[in-house]
Amino acid sequence: MFLNSYSEINVNYFELLKPNEVDKSFNSNFKSNLYFVLGIPRWFFNGYPRKSLSKKGKLYLKLISDDNVKISIPVTIVDNKGEPVKIEKIEVSRDERFLTLNGKLQYSAIDTMLNYEKFCPGFEVLYIGQAQGKKHSRTANDRLISHKTLQKIMSDVDQGILEYEIRILTFSVKEKKIVTTLGDDLFQDSLSFSEVVKISQDKERLAYYSELIQKEMNTFPSSRSQINIIEAKLINYFKPQYNIKFKNGSIPNRDHSSYEDYFQQHFNAMIINLSEFVKCSPFLECTFFTEHVNFNPGYQIIDYAINSDKNSFESIMSYVGDANYYKEEI
Repeated sequence: MFLNSYSEINVNYFELLKPNEVDKSFNSNFKSNLYFVLGIPRWFFNGYPRKSLSKKGKLYLKLISDDNVKISIPVTIVDNKGEPVKIEKIEVSRDERFLTLNGKLQYSAIDTMLNYEKFCPGFEVLYIGQAQGKKHSRTANDRLISHKTLQKIMSDVDQGILEYEIRILTFSVKEKKIVTTLGDDLFQDSLSFSEVVKISQDKERLAYYSELIQKEMNTFPSSRSQINIIEAKLINYFKPQYNIKFKNGSIPNRDHSSYEDYFQQHFNAMIINLSEFVKCSPFLECTFFTEHVNFNPGYQIIDYAINSDKNSFESIMSYVGDANYYKEEI
């Protein structure tokens, strides 16, 4: 008899960084182990902003995108104490991507948009990576400081090959088991509802399996296997243009020993939930896209099989269907 598990991966904490900010985290306690290199369509200041004649520090910013989308955003410029700043001088950079106020306060067009609550950005996933390291002490920030692929992406931006603003999304994850079921063997689906009912009617067997399931619910593969399988699946799902490994074929794959714990501990399926990116961001919603997929983290999940031919949703719905059929029979 085996216990087959289904788990859910959630984002624990994340930071959206500029390329020149990857050397450190804003939060000293944050240990990131996964990252996306994202391309964001460019935005520009569409001429000089208009100053309010009645309200100190208030500006009406005009912005325009590469796709000729125009927008006007009212903002109030404040100092460190939250007091409105008297605006005496306004400068717009030659490339129209930056705004300088009073000769020292600088604002970028893309950051203005990313902090605008009605903005729904589309991020192209250019590259996905991880930073476990052999001693598990390296973070994504450590990995990115001299990362060749990130340097290649930045070079392509400078040469006009990529017409994007670049941001790096670093994040950590947490895993929880959403259900553990009994199965006859490693490769077989869970026991039928009628078989589980028989076990529940035998006090000795019920006590044994209850203790076993409770222990199993708190047992997880190593963090190394966890990060490896998540990275591989995310790459296989999005197929970013700058990744090479894991884009083709089926993931997970028993030939990949880097996450073998998931096979050994009888994990049947896993859900990856990225909704935290939207819940804790200033913008309304967003999409992650490549030429292969368009993914909305606020509404979609990545659900896939590990030790079975069914993903989590299919397995659970199959089991519920079996339960309903059994109830009708009796």
